[in-house]
Amino acid sequence: IAEKGASVVACGDGTVSRIYSDLILGTIIEIDHGNGIVARYCGMDENLLVNIDDVVTASQKIGTLGYVPGESADASHLHFEMLKNGKQVSPLKTMGIE
Repeated sequence: IAEKGASVVACGDGTVSRIYSDLILGTIIEIDHGNGIVARYCGMDENLLVNIDDVVTASQKIGTLGYVPGESADASHLHFEMLKNGKQVSPLKTMGIE
């Protein structure tokens, strides 16, 4: 849970592979972290600090939090997903936190 306008940072080093809008998840930034791992930051404000093909580092600010249209009944938050080889996986396990 975070306030709208809060800073959003990259979870690790990588390259911005996609930026797009989704009717349910809002503005999305995808960062390719290598080894088939892609992080998806959903519900971003439209004023982003990165572009496709930008190389980012862990903890680098990539934008600010907007809203997730399909989860508008929930408190303001970042909808974060992680994929490995195109399949959703646990971000905490994948990043070695859990």
